[in-house]
Amino acid sequence: MKIPIEEIPDEGIEVRFSREEELLTEPLALIPPPPGTDVDPHVTGYVRITNTGQDIFLTGSAVARMTLTCSRCLAGFHTETNLDLALVIRRRQGEDDATDDEFESQEADVFYVDGDELDPGEVVLQELFLEHPINPLCSEDCPGLCPQCGRLRGSEECTCDEEAPTDPRWKALAELKDRLGK
Repeated sequence: MKIPIEEIPDEGIEVRFSREEELLTEPLALIPPPPGTDVDPHVTGYVRITNTGQDIFLTGSAVARMTLTCSRCLAGFHTETNLDLALVIRRRQGEDDATDDEFESQEADVFYVDGDELDPGEVVLQELFLEHPINPLCSEDCPGLCPQCGRLRGSEECTCDEEAPTDPRWKALAELKDRLGK
């Protein structure tokens, strides 16, 4: 869904999206998700877009679903992210000064677009990726994988001794620890 910037009326427009639409399909083709992440292209929410002539203001909210890979146990899990959108959108004037504008601007809420069209899906997707956790966890108390057998720690399949050193190179240090009684 692309909106021609010049056709945005002075009073602005409101765009609503529902689960029936695949708002993120085109943006996902251009901006791939981080490894271990699968983004559902169906998003619910709305955006209000106002064009002042120099800047474009985009406000709204969206709810997006993703499947992430836990950084401890490597299991896939589903999550839902609520986005509150409040951005200033600016057009890039040329390739040479595009990067200068980004580095000179100290505003974190500025989104740059190329061309004469605005894709709300691209804005939502980039904001979703900014909310993406660096180390996603399926739960805060996820035990992770056992370093000895590779199965989930504490599960029925993992019968490894928690106290046993996992690497024989640490054997001398373990013996020293035992001798010191700590």
